[in-house]
Amino acid sequence: MIKHFPSQFVSFENDFCSRTPEYPHIGENVRVDCIIENNASVPELEYWVYGGENVKVAGKGDGRRYSFELGAFKERCFVNYRISCGGERSRIFTFPVCEIKRCERFEALYFRGDSFCGVLGDGYCVNLDLGENLNVSCSGSIRRGAYTISADLPLCGTRLKVGGRGLWSLGKCRVTAITLELNADGAAVRSTVETEIERNHVFGTGERFDSVDQNGKSTSGQVEERCFYQEEITYIPVPFFFTDTGLGWYCRGTVPAAMDFGDKVTITRESAGSCIFEDTLFCGEPKQLLKTYFALSGQPELPPEWVYGVWLSANGWNRTKEVYEVLDEMRENSYPASVLVLEPWSDESTFHEWDRVRFAAHDSMMRDVRAAGLHVVLWQISTIHAGSTDEKEALENGYCIKNEDGTPFYIPDGWCKGNLICDFSNPKACEWWFGHRKHLLDEGVEGFKTDGGEYVMDKTVRQFDGKRGLEARNLHPLQYQKAYHDFMRENGVNGVTFSRSGYGGCQTTPLHWAGDQSSEWRELRGQLAAGVSSALSGIMFWGFDIGSLGGPLPNKELYLRSTAFACFCPIMQWHSMVMPDQLAPRYDKKTYNDRSPWNLARQFGDKEILTIASRFARLRHSLIPYIASEAEYCAANGRPLMAQLCIDFPQDKNAWNAWDEYMFGRDLLVAPVYTEGATGRDVYFPKGVWEDIFTRSVYEGGATKYVECPLDRIPVFMRKKQ
Repeated sequence: MIKHFPSQFVSFENDFCSRTPEYPHIGENVRVDCIIENNASVPELEYWVYGGENVKVAGKGDGRRYSFELGAFKERCFVNYRISCGGERSRIFTFPVCEIKRCERFEALYFRGDSFCGVLGDGYCVNLDLGENLNVSCSGSIRRGAYTISADLPLCGTRLKVGGRGLWSLGKCRVTAITLELNADGAAVRSTVETEIERNHVFGTGERFDSVDQNGKSTSGQVEERCFYQEEITYIPVPFFFTDTGLGWYCRGTVPAAMDFGDKVTITRESAGSCIFEDTLFCGEPKQLLKTYFALSGQPELPPEWVYGVWLSANGWNRTKEVYEVLDEMRENSYPASVLVLEPWSDESTFHEWDRVRFAAHDSMMRDVRAAGLHVVLWQISTIHAGSTDEKEALENGYCIKNEDGTPFYIPDGWCKGNLICDFSNPKACEWWFGHRKHLLDEGVEGFKTDGGEYVMDKTVRQFDGKRGLEARNLHPLQYQKAYHDFMRENGVNGVTFSRSGYGGCQTTPLHWAGDQSSEWRELRGQLAAGVSSALSGIMFWGFDIGSLGGPLPNKELYLRSTAFACFCPIMQWHSMVMPDQLAPRYDKKTYNDRSPWNLARQFGDKEILTIASRFARLRHSLIPYIASEAEYCAANGRPLMAQLCIDFPQDKNAWNAWDEYMFGRDLLVAPVYTEGATGRDVYFPKGVWEDIFTRSVYEGGATKYVECPLDRIPVFMRKKQ
């Protein structure tokens, strides 16, 4: 089998079956890689340029991985190629050889009413539309009006300057150049906006595990999945950022916006139609910038109050007996909880029918779970399992995402390799999909753990709504989750989704969690960064797996520090994967990987783990009225529930630097401990008077103090009324 795709599946590793560069410039050498499976022949690549001769290139490789060197091309053109091997031939691929067009000054500038049109050349222009914000778009439609050289006028509480030095500027941001990569037809394949932005901090861009502050960093802007050690990779990119100098920037659409916050700030995107890019710029303090972002991308939806209790989950609970064991442990340990998540509940083929052997008595089990005060959430995936009856129906009716030639798209790599993807842009596909799941709502299910969603890996695939894979990669998670929300609402269920992936606007379909991490201290630090950065990106209702998903069981210290942090997050959940896993391939079968506090207490022979964890669970239960009230206020007012200090104290430079502290609601200052062996930590107290909720010690704001913190506490301080 010949495996080749024009673009990399993911940004963080070489898949050895793509083209480099994806869109070459004139004079750049081109290499095509492929993987050959189950074929002993040496592959050959044949390429041709329109109007030219066919050229054959022999592959060089090791029997599985092969490369073809095509050399450089001297002018703009379209190149076609096909790989053959032992009688098998790939489909024909086409790429443009592009010429770079860089514009540092408008060739002409027109104004009409409340808009300006700056001509870039080669038939392209930038339109600046003035209103409450600055809307910027680039296209091939030049809007002529009165000719001018430059303009300087008030906008967004600052000054907008158009023309003159650079292209335009707004406040502390100056756009210095726009680069277009033009193909042989003169169409812009990709664009880069280059800016100079005065700033010390950059917040936003989505759920970030490497750092809350993205200044000096970069992002691919695309939904990606990496199991453990996400670092610079994210399940939830958000095309919005803001700076400490009062600038907010939102890239509209779902085409990945690669952002680089180096000495200059650049935003690079491919083109998905006649509009090359479309952005909105606005100014203000962080709280106002987030409110504006919500107004543009969608207002946060408020989930039902029961989500603020403790969530119980483990991938190992795969039969009725184990569910009843969890209920027994809750009663015996007076452990309060609100949600039970079941992952391996289904037939593992359709994911909409119960396993009739392992969950033979699921009807009575569901009644007993609900009688225990728990709301049931079931695991889901947006793929269609290979070999299932659903695959046959999806293929017959066209319910899956397709290749550009109309054939079904099968996921080429990763966790769900070989599966189809349900096309949630197709109303008929949604009707079919949820028709199979209606009985679950009738049985009392109130939510779905909508896992995955990151597997639209080919830019050339097509959805029913006409979107290409270029746009669908980031759009699919939103459509997937919205389809489930609509399904529940249409059937009168005020339920939730609990999702790993997402994109800008995902605050309209809560909830989200941080995905898959290992039980290590550096991962706990990453989870804290992910939670704070998510909130600064508009993701309001977020949680993570206490003690992390995989690897060996977390030790007592790590587990309890993680539990304490989760107690003051929007969602508090423990979860685990089945061992052996990627990080713990060998283990004693008597060792149970469950992250429940009672299991860890048994495994380590330490009852204090259960005592302290249960105390935090009861504390969480007592906080539900406060969390619910604050969540309602935050959703209505566009304020993060988990707000880094810059939201409430924008004039305090120390607040911007305190990345690892946040306000949980408007009154609780939280400073989690995430360092191994620490018995306390430095806490920066912003303006006000703060009382430790555990010791009742009082601290004056405007200073950093060291706060002792044993394992049964977390630095949390109530803002005292003055």
